[in-house]
Amino acid sequence: MSLTQSSDNKFIELAKISEFALLLAMACVIQFFETLVPLPIPIPGVKIGLANSMTILILYRYGRKRTWQFSFARVVIVSLITGSFLSVPFWLSLCGAIVSVGMMTTTYRFRALSIIGVSMLGAIGHSVGQIFGVQIFLQIPQVIIYLPVLIVISLITGSLIGWLSLQLLPLLNTKKVGN
Repeated sequence: MSLTQSSDNKFIELAKISEFALLLAMACVIQFFETLVPLPIPIPGVKIGLANSMTILILYRYGRKRTWQFSFARVVIVSLITGSFLSVPFWLSLCGAIVSVGMMTTTYRFRALSIIGVSMLGAIGHSVGQIFGVQIFLQIPQVIIYLPVLIVISLITGSLIGWLSLQLLPLLNTKKVGN
């Protein structure tokens, strides 16, 4: 390997790290502000999930492994910013993220759905994960009756976030930079 190739490889790696960090920072800021602005919907805890568009971009640019890292980092960073680290909201967010990313990375791996379909499944997964978390951490099994309403809302917000991600993806370099 020549000196030029080594320099090029280091530059590419630095560009990948920088892009990942920038998308993570954007996702954290978006998620933080989303916690401050309540939606005019009389259903507690419902969010649009705009930060998930960054997670979908990471999935389609960097692959499954980096998406897990991104999502976990986002949950931790936002919980540190909001002061909820290791509290019930942290665990509910983590439960939602685990199920959401699990569903998105699985469907992405098998190329079973479009980016909008992957986003919709991710939104549904987040709702399912949070309901599961409420049952575990708050021991409120009756919350399961809330799930059908959340799934309908998830289909709507997931399709919007998927559409947004579809619009944003071409704005990034067209070459996939990860594994």
